[in-house]
Amino acid sequence: MAPFYAERIDADTWQFQVNMSFPDHVTAKALSATGEVIAETDADLDWKRVGGSAQCGGPVDASPVRLVVP
Repeated sequence: MAPFYAERIDADTWQFQVNMSFPDHVTAKALSATGEVIAETDADLDWKRVGGSAQCGGPVDASPVRLVVP
């Protein structure tokens, strides 16, 4: 299984789903066609349960990470 899945929401927005993991920190990078890093950001993630219950768990979301690509 892949560690995450990416989905393009619109021209400026991507959504990532992390497979059975809740990392505290991520690094997001945008690469050029030649593999050069053109934008990079580090972010701490703050996970919040958005469904289910405290007893059974449920889906969680982290606040958005913004990466501005020139």
